[in-house]
Amino acid sequence: MIFSGEKTVYLLTILVVALSSKCNGSNTCKGCTDLDELTFEKLLKRFQVTIVKFDIAYPYGDQHEAYSRFAEDVYHVDDLLVAAVGIKDYGDMDNKNLSRRFNVPEKLPSIKLFPNGDVTKWLDYSEDAEIKTEELKQFVRRHSSIYIGLSGCIREFDEIASEFVNHYSTKAYDLAVEKANKLIDGYDDEKLKTTGKIYTILMKRVVEVGLHYVEEERLRTVEMLGKKISAAKKQEMLDRLNILKAFETADKWVKTEL
Repeated sequence: MIFSGEKTVYLLTILVVALSSKCNGSNTCKGCTDLDELTFEKLLKRFQVTIVKFDIAYPYGDQHEAYSRFAEDVYHVDDLLVAAVGIKDYGDMDNKNLSRRFNVPEKLPSIKLFPNGDVTKWLDYSEDAEIKTEELKQFVRRHSSIYIGLSGCIREFDEIASEFVNHYSTKAYDLAVEKANKLIDGYDDEKLKTTGKIYTILMKRVVEVGLHYVEEERLRTVEMLGKKISAAKKQEMLDRLNILKAFETADKWVKTEL
């Protein structure tokens, strides 16, 4: 098919704009803020908590998609900045200085959490941990004052569970169950009551078996997810995994500072 000169120019213009939009990274992570050597510190100081993914200039793949979904899910959290830094090993070597400044490893992506608007202190997302949307939420929630709700969880019960395991004792259990039961009694919604009771059952099992029960139950739940179960049962198991995260005490992350 042959086009006139004017139509050919028009089509070429559309093509260039489309390619430019695809390559400039602006649409690759909805909800992310692109940072560079000039804007990094300026913007980071304006937020209570910032999470940054250092990656290749034009990222793609499952890990990038997981980070993008995370950014969309938490866009409503005002005190949290979800950011990305694209690093180039060619041409102008964009953001290479930032890479060196924050000890970014050669293996990318590398995710870092700045919990207090301080560019001199951060936490590294473990290189051994798979980058998943829910795990990123837990990473932020575990190591900052920002609460990000996970599917199937209740904030008040997450806080009770966390307080219980971090001050693990029979007395802590008694106080936790007392708080939990008061909340459960105050609910009219049967679903909330049922969810609240899951937390109390888990706390009881931790007291009976020990803190290692949390990991054992997590593995059991993961095993069940691998079996042929209904969609409803699968969602129930996924919600249970999220609830179990409120009982985690082991620090999977690395603390770093300049």
